[in-house]
Amino acid sequence: MGRISRAKIEATRKWNEKNYYRIALTVPKAWEQRLKEHAKSKATSVNGLLNACIAGLLDSEKAEGPPIGGEQATEESEKKPKKKMPQPDEIKNFVRLRNGGKSYGEIAKISGYSKSTVQKHVERSRESHPEYGAGPVTE
Repeated sequence: MGRISRAKIEATRKWNEKNYYRIALTVPKAWEQRLKEHAKSKATSVNGLLNACIAGLLDSEKAEGPPIGGEQATEESEKKPKKKMPQPDEIKNFVRLRNGGKSYGEIAKISGYSKSTVQKHVERSRESHPEYGAGPVTE
């Protein structure tokens, strides 16, 4: 392969500066060989291995809990993801539970949907499907 021009090297350096965040990581010297061997066993570089570890950590933090290092939660991280609309079989289950005497709040806790979503779908179902019956109303 031919020599790479200085212009190409400089363009690559500028692109990397713009698109990547460099981290200087200090680990015990004893880890060096273990990291290299582990990366080789995964058919990647040490950098690729560390990137995969960090990506996994960030993805699990998003799903499981508080921000890394005890940082304050941002407005973005405090927003709950919108849940999809309940499926017809879930709505039938809401109605069955409601007819069995469960409150809208109890059904919401069981299903993971909000109380207002459960109530709205139960009432709509009863209107459009008289066979579901009214069931006990305790609220």
